[in-house]
Amino acid sequence: MKSIVVCLGVSLLLNFAKPQSANAIRLFEERQFDKAKEAFENLARQEPRNAIAHYYLGKLLLMEQFLDADRAVEMLEKSTALDPTNAEFYYLLGLGISKQTQGAGFVRQLFLIPKVKDAMVRAINLDTNYIEAHQMLGRYYQEIPSIYGGDEQKAWRELEIVTSLDSVRGKIFKAWLLEKREKFDAAEGMLKDLLRTHEHDWRSWNAFGAFLQRRKSWKEALPRIQTYAELRPDTADSHTRLGENMLRLGDTENAIRQFQASLTIDPYANSTLLLLAEAFEQIGGRGKALEIYKQLAPRKLRQDQKKIVERKIKELS
Repeated sequence: MKSIVVCLGVSLLLNFAKPQSANAIRLFEERQFDKAKEAFENLARQEPRNAIAHYYLGKLLLMEQFLDADRAVEMLEKSTALDPTNAEFYYLLGLGISKQTQGAGFVRQLFLIPKVKDAMVRAINLDTNYIEAHQMLGRYYQEIPSIYGGDEQKAWRELEIVTSLDSVRGKIFKAWLLEKREKFDAAEGMLKDLLRTHEHDWRSWNAFGAFLQRRKSWKEALPRIQTYAELRPDTADSHTRLGENMLRLGDTENAIRQFQASLTIDPYANSTLLLLAEAFEQIGGRGKALEIYKQLAPRKLRQDQKKIVERKIKELS
């Protein structure tokens, strides 16, 4: 869920952008991403010191549709150099560097990981209420080994800040921290309490359902994820989560309908396409599954996804 800060950031960019920039931003907000990318690329060439153009190019290049983490980081580094006062630019730079670490070799990871923290700290220094940056920094401190800068006490300090800014988000984050420490009963109890006090907030249903899915408790997760999808039918994630839950419970036909609904919202989601191909295989649709795997083959996939695609193309061809 976008924070007020992020939404205001887009609004301010539109208000103060030149007409050409404003038009490109509107294309992005209208989800005309191909046109938006072309518009921002033209703008970056014509105005190489346009920070907004480089920021949006970086944002686009982090989407699965155009994924190129190295070039995205290059664009975002330019945006922060051109406008070092924008917290959102640094936050997205941190996400981009985090994406670079995926699949990187050990030595390169050691070089990149501290840069994620540095970008989040810069974002927070510029906007102390930037909740996404605080949460990302907390995740960093929790997941990174202490020898490389991890610090559980600092993770919990970031949790306190997140909770002060958004109590629901804070409780969800606390449950995640407890889960990471394998305190599963405590995490589940916190999410159950959150549902009792915030039953009309879709985030509560999504968080508890996702927790149960990670625990492979598909039957218990189903009604929570169904409620999440009912409250947020406009998101690709809700349909994908519900579809995967149905798939794991053997309701393959309905799972396929959910994956297809998700792909109408985000047609470039690699993980959803992989699940759809798996579902087609389960009902004997080998040809449809093979078509999807071939569609995915030329994309920039995660290493685990790439291995699945390569193996499945050999099996089904």
